Amino acid sequence: MRYVIADKVLVCPHCGGDDFTEGSAQLATATRTVLGFETAASEARILICGQCGRIEWFVSTEYDPEDDMSEQIECPSCGGIVPSGTDTCPTCGWTYKA
Repeated sequence: MRYVIADKVLVCPHCGGDDFTEGSAQLATATRTVLGFETAASEARILICGQCGRIEWFVSTEYDPEDDMSEQIECPSCGGIVPSGTDTCPTCGWTYKA
């Protein structure tokens, strides 16, 4: 599943994949303190890249799955998702700009 975080499609920084599986992980109190997240929940959301297995951690749960991406289009160059309101593919750099 594709995810949008802070108005950007999440793309794996390792392999460039954009298909993730959602999970969760417990954050120990000491770990939260060291990272400066004392007020954060004791659980973090993780998104696991379906292509290479890299794990991305998110303390905030403010992200939406692709289900809410109706205005986005598929890149004609690489097939990636071009977020609505943008004119450049975040995966390959293809652009509508002249």
